[in-house]
Amino acid sequence: MMEAGAVRPADETIAQNEYDASTVSVMYATSGTSDATVLGSGRYVRGDAVKLATSAPDNERFIGWFYSDGGLISTNSFLEFVAKEDYMVTARFAPIVVLTTGVRNVTIDGNEATVKVETPSKGETLFFASYTADGRMLNIASQSMVAGRQSYTFELPKNVERVSAFILSGEGTPSCQNMSASIEAQ
Repeated sequence: MMEAGAVRPADETIAQNEYDASTVSVMYATSGTSDATVLGSGRYVRGDAVKLATSAPDNERFIGWFYSDGGLISTNSFLEFVAKEDYMVTARFAPIVVLTTGVRNVTIDGNEATVKVETPSKGETLFFASYTADGRMLNIASQSMVAGRQSYTFELPKNVERVSAFILSGEGTPSCQNMSASIEAQ
């Protein structure tokens, strides 16, 4: 083995046993989706910084990074650590449940939700609410609907697991002509 900090010539061949002893494998799995992308896995020299990154596919949210035994490592989509030994992590994702009333569809993309409506009537208001898994409301927002405009965007808070969108007429009564629970993938 070479001294720590020594630099090898670019054309020098390293023996397999020396390579295996000085590197670690960083692997990942995904849970909850087949469309997630994880960057940063592979072989690293012991002591090097490892940076893994992932993002949730449309209509899903990132839950967190987990050890192979199921313990939570982090809920941040960026994970950094020092390569000391072989490492296996799982990036977990969960669908965002969408409930709509009087709305054509809701599309989730990253930290935004786009609500598409049929042709709005004068005096109607579009409401958008987000909730945790146990039903606690995270926020509610509204936008006055404009004649001819059929697409409205709302920001999603972190930890959202369920959203609902509904239209109220000028009199404050719910419009229930098209109740559904669907997600449209982009």
